[in-house]
Amino acid sequence: MYENGSGCAMTKKLKRLGWIVGIVFSLVAMSGCGGGGGDDLSDSSADTSIKETSSTWSLDTQNRQFELETLLTNNVDAEVTLDRFEFELGGCPIDKESLRFNGASDTALVFRTYQQTLALRITGSLLDPTCTPTAYILTYRESVEKDGKTRTNTYSIDLKAVGGSEQEASESGYTFYNIATPVHVTRVNTSYEIKAQLLKDGFAATGETVKLKPFDAQYGSVASATVSTDQNGYAKFAYTSPATLPPAGSTVTVTMVYTDANGSSIEADVQLLFEAEAGVTPEYNLTNISSPLTVQTPGELLQISAVVVDKNSVPVAGHQVSITAIPDLKYGSIISEATVRSDASGHVTFTYKAPENIAEVDGHSTTITMLLQEDSYTVSQEIVLNFDAVNDETPRPVVVIPQAIREINLTSNAQPVEMNIQVFEENNNNPYTTGSVKVKLPDEVLEGVDVGRFESYEVAVGSDGIARFRYLGPQNLKSLIDQGRLGATFKFYHVDNLTSYGEVKVNYRPQDDYVPANYLLETVSADGNYTMGLNSEKTFSLMLKDDQGTLVPDSQILEINISTKNFTVGKLVEPNSATETVSLSFSGSEAVNNKSFSLRTDKISGLVPVEISVRFIDANGEEQELPPIVMNVTVFSGPPTAISISYVGSRQDPDHAKFIDIFDVTVTDAYNNPVNTKPYIATGGMVEYAVDGNRSNDGERNALSPRLWYGVDGETGTLEKIGTEEARFVTNLANVFRYVDLYNDKLVLFGRGYVYEALGKWDITSLDGENNILNLLDNYYGETRSGLGFAVGHNNRQDLCSDDGREYVGNMRSSTYQVDSNGHVLVEFEYDYFLHGKDVMIWVNLTGFQADDNHMGRIGEAMKHTLRGMGLESVGSCTVAPGETKLCRFLIAQTGTSEFYPYGHFGASIVSNGTCTVLQIVDWSNFYDARDCRNGAGFIDLNVTNTGTVDCSVQLDRLMVSPEF
Repeated sequence: MYENGSGCAMTKKLKRLGWIVGIVFSLVAMSGCGGGGGDDLSDSSADTSIKETSSTWSLDTQNRQFELETLLTNNVDAEVTLDRFEFELGGCPIDKESLRFNGASDTALVFRTYQQTLALRITGSLLDPTCTPTAYILTYRESVEKDGKTRTNTYSIDLKAVGGSEQEASESGYTFYNIATPVHVTRVNTSYEIKAQLLKDGFAATGETVKLKPFDAQYGSVASATVSTDQNGYAKFAYTSPATLPPAGSTVTVTMVYTDANGSSIEADVQLLFEAEAGVTPEYNLTNISSPLTVQTPGELLQISAVVVDKNSVPVAGHQVSITAIPDLKYGSIISEATVRSDASGHVTFTYKAPENIAEVDGHSTTITMLLQEDSYTVSQEIVLNFDAVNDETPRPVVVIPQAIREINLTSNAQPVEMNIQVFEENNNNPYTTGSVKVKLPDEVLEGVDVGRFESYEVAVGSDGIARFRYLGPQNLKSLIDQGRLGATFKFYHVDNLTSYGEVKVNYRPQDDYVPANYLLETVSADGNYTMGLNSEKTFSLMLKDDQGTLVPDSQILEINISTKNFTVGKLVEPNSATETVSLSFSGSEAVNNKSFSLRTDKISGLVPVEISVRFIDANGEEQELPPIVMNVTVFSGPPTAISISYVGSRQDPDHAKFIDIFDVTVTDAYNNPVNTKPYIATGGMVEYAVDGNRSNDGERNALSPRLWYGVDGETGTLEKIGTEEARFVTNLANVFRYVDLYNDKLVLFGRGYVYEALGKWDITSLDGENNILNLLDNYYGETRSGLGFAVGHNNRQDLCSDDGREYVGNMRSSTYQVDSNGHVLVEFEYDYFLHGKDVMIWVNLTGFQADDNHMGRIGEAMKHTLRGMGLESVGSCTVAPGETKLCRFLIAQTGTSEFYPYGHFGASIVSNGTCTVLQIVDWSNFYDARDCRNGAGFIDLNVTNTGTVDCSVQLDRLMVSPEF
C-alpha cells in the first residue's frame, strides 16, 4: 500500500465478509493522510473529488480469475487524474503479475469535465482458488488540475458488503446469484448473453421460469424473454446488439424477474454498457435461430437451424458454422456433422437426437452453442433445449425389408424392379397403415454416379402396411463395374420414426461372358517432371492401360483429344507445322497409344491444366470413353530480379516488452511474374549505425556523432566486381570507414534503378585504401554498380543516456523464410520498447540456383524504416485561467505500455478548447537529435494564452511517429 508524503501509513480495519459474488462499494477519503507532493498541498483532508457510482465483482467457475468493475464520476469542476493503482484482497493472495487496470499493468484515468463518468476494470488471478476473500481495497493517487496548480492526495475505496448483487430471498427461499453485469457491448449485430444464477436455499434451482422485463429496442433485442434455468440454475437470455450502437459510454439496465409459487417475486438487474467498437465488426451474423426447442419423446430427431446473413441481412452461402457438443449425454447428442457451410439460401442445419431415457431429464433444460467463425471474429448463438416428456401410447412405425428383396441382382441395363417395403407397429407387430416411407440414396450420387432412379422417393403406406416403390436400375452396368462400382445400397424409413430403417442392396451382375476391366489413362514427361521454365518447350506422352498394366493396342484407340485450359501461360504445338494451338485432336492412324505431344511456354508463369480424353474399344468389344484427366504443368517464373519490402502493420508482445513491425516481401522476375519457385530469403535489420570517420575524429557514439549513413541523393559509392565472384565497395570519402567494426558491423546498400543484384546486406572482411574501401565476403554475380546509397552498422543500440550503458536489440524473423507460390513472404522485426521511433535499415537478400537456366543469382533490397510501435498518446492536458498566459508541457507515452516515448520525434495536432490560443512552440523534442538525453521522453512545450472569461484548455491529438533522421 502507498504512504503519503507525511509518512502517514494507510490502515483500514477489514471487516469479515460472507462469500458474496456481487458487492456494492463506498468511496472513502483517508482523512489525515493527504499530502504526497504537488504544487499546492492545501485542503489535503478534503473529500475525494471522485465519487463511486456503482460496482460489480465476479469470479469465474474455477474461483480463480476475478474481475472488478467500478464506475467513477468526477465531482469537481476541474481535471482529475487517477494513477498508481494498487489492489488487495483480504484473505486471498493475488498473483501481482496478473493484475490489469483497464487492460494494462499500469494506466491512468483522466476526468476532463465535471460529472464525467469513467469505468475502471480490474482483472487478475487468485493464487489460491480455495480461499475466501474477506475485504477488498483499491488504492490510487488523485491529482486535481485547477488554477494552474496540482493538489495530490492518496485515497482508498473500501469495498463493503451492503447487499450487493445477491438479492434478498423470496418467501420460498429463492435468490439470484452470480449476476453477470455489466455486459460490455462492443459490436453491432452480435450475440451476447444476459445471465444470472437462481438458487433455492443456497442450491441451484433448475427448470424454473425466469422472465426479462421489456426494454427499448434501440438497445437491442433478445431471442426470447422467457427462459428456463439450466442444470446449474442459470437463466440465460440470448441478447443481440442493435445494428447501430448508442454513443460510447451509454448504459441501459435490463431486469430479470422470478416469481415463486407463493407469488413472491425477486429481481436481478444487469447493465448493458455500450463501448466504442473494438476489433473487427462482424460482416456476417446468424438469424432465424431455432431456439428454444422442446424435446418430448425418447430418441426423437430435431433439426437445429439458422440462417447466415450479411450486414444487409441478405442470406449468404459458403460460410462455416459449427455447433458445440452436449457435455452430458443424458441430454442427448448431435448426430450430424458438427461443422457445416451455409447453403445457397444461407441455411445451416444440424440434427439433434433426444436421449432414450427422457424421463431422467424431464422438466430440465440445457444449452448448446452455435458458432459462426470468420478469420478475425466469432459470432455465437445459444440454443436452448427444454425437456417436456409426453406420455404418448401411440405405437411407432418400424420398417421391415422382406427377405426376398434384401439383396437384388441386376443383370441388364435399366432393369425395372418393384420393392415392397413393409411397415409394422413397434410393439404389437400389426401392420402400420398411415403415413409414408422415404428412401435415402447412397452418398455416391453426390459424385454424379448413376445408381438408378425411383419413380417416387416417398410412397404412402397402403391399407396392408406396404409401401410399393418402383425402381429402374443404372443405364450402363458394365461402365460402373469398370470403375470398380459393383452395386448400391438404399435405406428406407418411415417419416414418423427416423431411427428405424431397413436396407436393400442392389448388385450389378451383367451377362456371364462380360470381362470386367478397369482402364487408366496416364501421362509421362520427357524428364520425369511436370514443370517448365519460361520460353521453353517440353514433350509429354499419354498411355492407356488396363487393370493389368497392359497398353491398349493401337488398333483399339479411336480418338484422342488434348486441350490446354490456360493458353496464356502455355500452348500446345501442332506436330506437323510446329505452330501453337489450344487443342489437338487425333484419329485414325494418328490415334495411337503412347502418343507424344508438346507444350510451349512464353513469358508468363503459372499453372497450365491440360485436359486429355481417349475414346477406345474395351475388352468386351464395346466403345468406351473414360472421364477426361487433367495434367497440371507448373511453369516456373524466371530468375528473381526484383524485391519489394512493404510495411504491413504493427503488433505488441507485452509479455516480453516488445513491439513487432510486420513487412510483406514480394519477389518478381524480369517479366513481372511473381516468383513461384519458392526460394528462401535471408533478412535482418540494422538498429544502430557506425560512426562516420570522414566527419568525426574520436569514433565515440554520442548525440552529435555523425551516423555512417548516406542516401542516394548525397555521397554514393560503387560496388566493384574485381574477380569471378569477388567484389568490394568503394567511396570517394577518405577515412569514412575508419571506425567500422569488422567483426560486428554489416554493410547495407540501397539505390535507384534496376540494380537489385547489388542491394541488401554484405559481410565485410577488411578495410583498404584510405579507409574508403570495404572488401566483401559474399560472392557477387552481378555487374559493377555505382550511385549506391550505403549504411554501416549492427543490430543493437546502446542507451547513451543510461548510467549502465544498457543495450537494446532488434531482430528480423519469419515463420518460414520461404517465398510462397505467389511471390510473397511475411517477415517481422521485433524490437524493445526503447527503439520505438528509431530509424533502422531493413534488408532482404535472396541467393539461389535457378534450375531452368543453370544460373546462380543474388538479389536484395533495403529500406530505412521508422519503427512504428502501437502508436503514441499524450499524457494529460493543460487548462488556462481567464487572462492568463501559461507554459504547457506535454509528455508523450507509448500506447499499450507504461513507458514514456524515449527521446523520440513525433507529429501531432494541437487542439484548443474554448478561447485558448497557442502563442508559440517554446521547446520540442523534435528540435534535438533522438540520441539527445534531454528530458528522457518525447515532449512539446507550448506558450498558451486565454483571451476569454472562462477556463479553456489545450491538448494534443493525432499523434504519429516521425522519422529519427
